[in-house]
Amino acid sequence: MNKAAYDFLLERRSVLIQHLSKPGPGRDEIGQIMQVALRVPDHKVQGPWRFIVFEGKAREDFGTEIHKAYLARESKPNEDQEEIERGRFMRAPVVIAAITSFKEKPGVPQSEQVLSTGAACMNMVNAVAALGYASQWVTEWTAYDDTIKKAMGLGGEEEIAGFIYIGTPSVTPKQRRRPEVRDVVSYWGE
Repeated sequence: MNKAAYDFLLERRSVLIQHLSKPGPGRDEIGQIMQVALRVPDHKVQGPWRFIVFEGKAREDFGTEIHKAYLARESKPNEDQEEIERGRFMRAPVVIAAITSFKEKPGVPQSEQVLSTGAACMNMVNAVAALGYASQWVTEWTAYDDTIKKAMGLGGEEEIAGFIYIGTPSVTPKQRRRPEVRDVVSYWGE
């Protein structure tokens, strides 16, 4: 047994976006995170995912797109909320959008492709922690908005699985209550 790896997985925690500060991972470390992200189950080797990295000024620039999408969906925009939307991707040094790119392949249902993308997201979160950073995987309204999808260049067969916000933790996350294994696991036939 690899006790260090097992203990690491037991202790991993997300850190709320508001507690992610500079520095974030650089390009080499982002590459390492992505290598781990791609080590997931992928039925019939479809590669049903892709990723868009927002770092530096790109976060601010995409804030303009988020602001436009907010204005398009709100009949009575709120000035305070407009500022929040402009700065949405500025909350962490790096934001990675995880995209499910559905492939048409007999025997590979879309649900399995979504699960593969989710597994890639979880691998990213674990890789981020292994490199000494922290992250939070969220969707928020932006993951489901067609204007945002268009601004990101998504095709009709693509969906946003979430955004991984990455930075250096400014707090030590508290452990949250977890279910007891015995409450969620049963053995068929017993």
